[in-house]
Amino acid sequence: QASLGIYAGGNYHFKHSTIANYWSSSIRKGRALFISNQIGNISNPLVNAAFDNCIIYGSGQMEITLSKNESQPFNYLFNHCLIRFNDQTAEHKNNPLYDFSNELIAKNIILNKEPLFFDAPNNDLRITKQSNAVGLSDILISTQVPLDLLKKDRTTSPDAGAYQSSDVK
Repeated sequence: QASLGIYAGGNYHFKHSTIANYWSSSIRKGRALFISNQIGNISNPLVNAAFDNCIIYGSGQMEITLSKNESQPFNYLFNHCLIRFNDQTAEHKNNPLYDFSNELIAKNIILNKEPLFFDAPNNDLRITKQSNAVGLSDILISTQVPLDLLKKDRTTSPDAGAYQSSDVK
């Protein structure tokens, strides 16, 4: 259904994550990220789902699905993130869950700009020096995760996502 699915509420904090969906082996219906506070008939509070310095992207136009049961809390925040959510049909135009101009749910995000992965279809999600994620991160969050997955320092001029940018493939 999704590269990352949060079902039936909970409390989550993702820092410097790259959440991507480039599935191409059959028809893809899911998104990169799915967040809900209900699964079946069971609903629980989404206490918090925080995404700091993340990339949420994929080959679809809208890579986030938010599904809220009104009877339970539904708290989430995208902070210093690069997100693909190109609502071309205006399907979610008046839905406050997707109002990325609302600072209660989205701070310092970049929408629909390419992350310029080296080779996303083959799961090489390292970013190039020309990526729109370069320098996007909140440095206070980056000091909590001072190294990327390849052990590259990210305490100065940190990039969003799991990898610091590189020109070396």
